Amino acid sequence: MNQQSLDNRRKLYNGINFGIQLLLWGSLGIIYSDLPEVVPTHFGLYGADSFGDKSSIFYFLGVGTLINIVCYVLEFFPKLHNYPFEIDRQYKVLAYATSRKFVAELILVINAMWVIIYLCLIGVIVQHITLYMFGGLTLLLIVMLRYFMKIRKYRKRSYYL
Repeated sequence: MNQQSLDNRRKLYNGINFGIQLLLWGSLGIIYSDLPEVVPTHFGLYGADSFGDKSSIFYFLGVGTLINIVCYVLEFFPKLHNYPFEIDRQYKVLAYATSRKFVAELILVINAMWVIIYLCLIGVIVQHITLYMFGGLTLLLIVMLRYFMKIRKYRKRSYYL
């Protein structure tokens, strides 16, 4: 995959992530007055196990938005990403493009999990939250493993071993 196609995919993922954030905040603005005064704020293996005021949903969405902003800024500094090995000089451009795409994919998976939690907070999903979260964590693991398999080919070879 070349740098242009990696950048195009990254831009698509960033657009989707921005749309998810707008959808979450917009839907909260629309339904906030209809929410019950007490909403679940924590979920365990057997469903909701902690409750709080409905305004706590704003904190939840605020943290999600902050995570998106931090990851989006991190995406523009691929030299700061923590690579498990030294990148070969001839592959730096492709390695950095792959790494930036990985961060965009990671944000997408995190946003998908954020949507599931949000739907639980507002009462749309009331059962099987653990199953959804394990599915999200599995997807997160798959994205990470794909990245590590792709980035390995850009490592600097040691001819002394």
